[in-house]
Amino acid sequence: MEQNNINTAIAALNGQEQLPQSIDVIVREDFVEKLPQILSNLESVKAWAIACTEQDRHLMLVSDEDFEQAKKRCATINNVIKTINGKKIDVKKAYIKPYELFEQKAKEVIEILSTAKDHLWLQVCDAEEKAKNAKLEELRVHWESLGEKCEYRSFGQVFDKKWLNKGCKVETAFAEMDKIYQSIETDIGAIKGLNSEFTVSLYEYYKDGHSVSEVIAYNNRLAAQKQAVEQQKQASKEILQTKEEKVEIAKESADKDETEEVQEITFKVWGTREQFAKLKKFLNENGMRYGKA
Repeated sequence: MEQNNINTAIAALNGQEQLPQSIDVIVREDFVEKLPQILSNLESVKAWAIACTEQDRHLMLVSDEDFEQAKKRCATINNVIKTINGKKIDVKKAYIKPYELFEQKAKEVIEILSTAKDHLWLQVCDAEEKAKNAKLEELRVHWESLGEKCEYRSFGQVFDKKWLNKGCKVETAFAEMDKIYQSIETDIGAIKGLNSEFTVSLYEYYKDGHSVSEVIAYNNRLAAQKQAVEQQKQASKEILQTKEEKVEIAKESADKDETEEVQEITFKVWGTREQFAKLKKFLNENGMRYGKA
């Protein structure tokens, strides 16, 4: 309905004004050749400047008087330069006025066209944005309707920007999402097949966007970490047990020393020198005192 109104308005305008469908901007290509020549006596001024500064361009200053005269000479030359520069600026301002008029008219036309274009383009962009949002929501609904395995991949994780292009049909995007969902089902089955004691952690790791191969590597790391912790615990337990046993032995020895009564026995022993040496060693090792009767 809106498109018909636009066509009707354009047709009515064209009919009333006899306007062409398009128009060319024409600028005569010979306008540069037809620009008026700027007449001046600058050639004569140039010859005068060369002649009257000949001595200045070769003069070597020596005395204080030379330097004072040079200052006055520079001031005179600067005044001439200032006069010529001022005339140059005045001529440029006057000469550029035709271009400034042309530029102003061009800007006015561009403003008219841009206003019309912006009015239409804003509506076009708004309509395209609404269409994209509607398509995006349609894609989201389809993904979330595929099944419970969607919890392992959010819509944002599987979404592809190309699905919003005008050239991409909704059915094509649906088919790609279906394939992704099937691959997720396969992945979940593979993770479950690991029979890991860390299954819950593996599922969470997969939800973060990791592939099955990354999940398997993660499972191996968890198993290795657990084994290392258990080995450390066992080693610590053995060390503690050894320390406790040593303490118990020392305690028993101390208790024995404190409770046993020392007795004295007198007897005669017959044996060889070697046997007496062994007896002496035994008595010393067991802390037993001995002496003559």
